[in-house]
Amino acid sequence: MIHTEERRVHTGRRASDLQREQELSMLRAELEMLMAEREHLLRTAGADRRAVSQILKGYEVSPRQARAEADSRRELAEQYWIANDAIR
Repeated sequence: MIHTEERRVHTGRRASDLQREQELSMLRAELEMLMAEREHLLRTAGADRRAVSQILKGYEVSPRQARAEADSRRELAEQYWIANDAIR
């Protein structure tokens, strides 16, 4: 009778150990998959960053261009208000 009880406990312990090992194995597999995906995303983002940088350089506005555009807008606004005052 004692031997049977010990056997049940031992069997139960084995089942829980097996279940824990299976869970750990699944977690390891999932973690490895996530790490591989992370590595892929980092490589992709790094490659895309260069491409995006090249595209944005085509649309960059230099300080000189920004000043010229600001001057043009200021001149346009002045002309607008002159025309608006003339209408009144």
